[in-house]
Amino acid sequence: MNLYNYLVRLERILKSRNDWILRDLQVYANPTGAEFNAKVEFPDGSLLHVIEAWIIEQNSIRCVHYTYHYQNREGDLIFRYDNAPHHPEIETYPEHKHVAARVVAARRPDLAEVLREIDDIIYKE
Repeated sequence: MNLYNYLVRLERILKSRNDWILRDLQVYANPTGAEFNAKVEFPDGSLLHVIEAWIIEQNSIRCVHYTYHYQNREGDLIFRYDNAPHHPEIETYPEHKHVAARVVAARRPDLAEVLREIDDIIYKE
């Protein structure tokens, strides 16, 4: 998949439902890569902040930075997936997941997987 098609896919995923509000969507692109930023508000007031930064290398794309930060309406962290290189003790370093105050091994999920995880939290009944 090329970078343009990937970015369009992310946007379509975020615009695919009417039970959440897309509060912000920004895409910065140039010939060598792109950054995708979005903020989604859910019916319970919780928020998801999405950042993905991609570069184009030898006709392929590579994610160089990502954050999927999900918080409740009060601003308390529920979970965050990211690849900031600050937990070398984690087996998936630099990729990991923050779950409240814990840090666990985790690979970069697809945005659709993150949204399903949020659905499971919001609609757990």
